[in-house]
Amino acid sequence: KMSRLRIAVVGAGAGGLCVARHFVGSQLYEVVVFENCSQVGGTWAYREETSVDAGGQDVHSSMYANVRTNLSKEIMAFPDFPFAEDLPSFLTHGQVLEYLESYSRHFDLLQHVKFCTKVVDIRPVLRSGTRGPENPDPGKPDPRCNKAAAVSTEDRSGEGASSDDVGPQWNITFQTADEAGAETGPGTSERRQAELFDAVFVCNGHYFLPSVPSIPGQQHFRGRLLHSHDYRRPDGFRDECVVVVGCGASGQDIGFDVATTARRVLVSAGRHRWM
Repeated sequence: KMSRLRIAVVGAGAGGLCVARHFVGSQLYEVVVFENCSQVGGTWAYREETSVDAGGQDVHSSMYANVRTNLSKEIMAFPDFPFAEDLPSFLTHGQVLEYLESYSRHFDLLQHVKFCTKVVDIRPVLRSGTRGPENPDPGKPDPRCNKAAAVSTEDRSGEGASSDDVGPQWNITFQTADEAGAETGPGTSERRQAELFDAVFVCNGHYFLPSVPSIPGQQHFRGRLLHSHDYRRPDGFRDECVVVVGCGASGQDIGFDVATTARRVLVSAGRHRWM
């Protein structure tokens, strides 16, 4: 009897949910989605906190209170799941989050998500029972497995691929939020869990870790230095002079937002940009 391929998805944002949706409808796959937060949505799950939340967890979202999408809902929507017709073309973060939550319910994805679960390690291993001259101990990390294997979902007969004859497997170590928030100490590693999967999709986003430039002389600046990842509202800049470094989408948008309360706003751009 052919066993199902185990699919791991890291992250339940828009990308992770879309990946899961296209696997859960098939009897060929068993899908597990690992989500570090307590809800779906990824960067669209707005948090008032910055840096870390009340539980000591890193805040993933870079959303600020007054953000609106710079792409229309007609472009952003998944092809098989349009936004509601009565919504405006350019949406708030709350409207996008509601859309992703509705998408999850419509395709019955939530039952496949492990919430408040942090992936701490992913590594390739030879498939159980497979031995080779360079890796005589099956189930242990194999130095030959240094890049992802391409997994075909169909063989030439049109029948599903068997997990018994496709590439290496992936050992994923994960822990719950309580364990992830604890300091490393005796017994911590024993509380972690590990499972084997046939394929892994990493959908953890690319707006999480701020890229903070080193500017000569910044140590002498007596005002506040804030990265856009930690910006939430313009209220705290009332009657201040603010310099926004960078003129990309975030720089322009935050510049306009903070100008509603600041005394003066200067946008520093490395090259000419239309605003």
